[in-house]
Amino acid sequence: MAIYRRKPVLVEASQWFSHGDHRAVRRHANSGALRSYAAENGLEPERLGGLETSEGIQIIHPGDWIVTDSEGEHDALTPGEFVAAYEPAD
Repeated sequence: MAIYRRKPVLVEASQWFSHGDHRAVRRHANSGALRSYAAENGLEPERLGGLETSEGIQIIHPGDWIVTDSEGEHDALTPGEFVAAYEPAD
């Protein structure tokens, strides 16, 4: 069996801390799903955001990274997921 390496992919990324940090994150504090999620996890819904992705709305926490690929699609990663998957490009 041969061994393969995934081709490097360049993405834009920025860390989100509060509303206004990234144009793709929306306030969804009045969303029933977000309010339920926040209550279940002891979080303030106003501090969370919603990121519209190809798979639907993804809940964003302060400190999460938003990755934008070459096709303009967004995804959010926790800081640990981001560090494990990405490194700065020269």
